[in-house]
Amino acid sequence: AADGDRILVRAGTYNRFAIEHKSLSVIGVRPGAVLVQYRASIQRLTSNQSVILRNLLITSTWSPIPLDLRDNLGAITVEDSIFNGWKTNSIYNTHEAAIILRCRAVTLTRCTFRAGPGAASGIYHGSHGIRSVDAHLVMYDCQSTGGRQTEGYGKPGGDGLNLRGGSLF
Repeated sequence: AADGDRILVRAGTYNRFAIEHKSLSVIGVRPGAVLVQYRASIQRLTSNQSVILRNLLITSTWSPIPLDLRDNLGAITVEDSIFNGWKTNSIYNTHEAAIILRCRAVTLTRCTFRAGPGAASGIYHGSHGIRSVDAHLVMYDCQSTGGRQTEGYGKPGGDGLNLRGGSLF
């Protein structure tokens, strides 16, 4: 896609996608009709670039984080979307539904974030719904749920939102 394009996505199941150094709008035909397996990654937007994601259901089917935002100076808007972290019954750790690192302006509206539960081995705790580090977030009408604790092992569940540095409105 070219810088500035608006991509209208038909109902169906798709693999991951990544957006780097360009303005784009990725809009699903209607809520719940567009399933992305694996993840959406947005990285390295400049201050004059922006991205809009709308009407997406992104479910991690292996270890990556469904929504991965890193090192963005430009604005990112996510609306009417659902992000499900990786669930496992194995010894591996689960992951956040979203990670937001060093982003200047992220707006989340009517979104749901669900982290995966703790691993069956009891080694790992439940992950955070959203982990944000040195980012500036605005959230409207969103729900974020951390992963549950590992049963019988005393490991804690994850937070709905883990914010370190940055701001939340």
